[in-house]
Amino acid sequence: MQEPRYLKQRDKFRCGPVAIMNVLKWSGGVLSHDDMRDPLTAVCNCTSTGGGTLHAKFDEILRECGKHYGAYTVRRVIRPTLSQIEKHLRAGGALVLNYHWEYRKKSDRHYSVVVGVSDSGQSFRVVNGRRRGRAAKWIRREKFKNWEQRFQRTDKSHKAWFVTYKG
Repeated sequence: MQEPRYLKQRDKFRCGPVAIMNVLKWSGGVLSHDDMRDPLTAVCNCTSTGGGTLHAKFDEILRECGKHYGAYTVRRVIRPTLSQIEKHLRAGGALVLNYHWEYRKKSDRHYSVVVGVSDSGQSFRVVNGRRRGRAAKWIRREKFKNWEQRFQRTDKSHKAWFVTYKG
C-alpha cells in the first residue's frame, strides 16, 4: 500500500483537526484539506483566539471519527515510553502525540501523528511535527527520543492516542 499524501497545518491553531485528518488518511480515508478543515475546526471548537483544540474535545472527535468511519480504534496513554510507542508502531498502529510547553510565559501545545518506525529502529515517521518542510518526515531516533522525553519531563499529563487500524 502506498503511503497517503498527508496534510500539513497551514496556520498556528489547527493542529488538532489536521491530526484527525491525518489519522483518517492513515486509515484509508480519502479527503482533502479544504473539504475537511472547516467542519473539523468547528466540531473541535478550535479558534485562533481560543488556543486550538483542548484534550477532551480532541479525544471525543478522534474516537467519533473512528466509530463513524469504522476504520480504527483508539486507546489513550498517559506519558507513553519510547518502547511502548515503538511496539505499537511495529504492530502496524499509528499514534497522535500531544505536547504542551511554556515559552516566553505563554502556554502552548501541539498535536502530531507518528505513522511508522524504520526497520532498523533508527527513525520515526512523524506527520505535522514541525512547521517547516514536508508534512511527513523521518526523525532520527535520538532526536525523537529527546523530543519525546523533554515533553514528558515538562508536562505531567503528556498524552498519546494509540490508533489501531481495524481493516
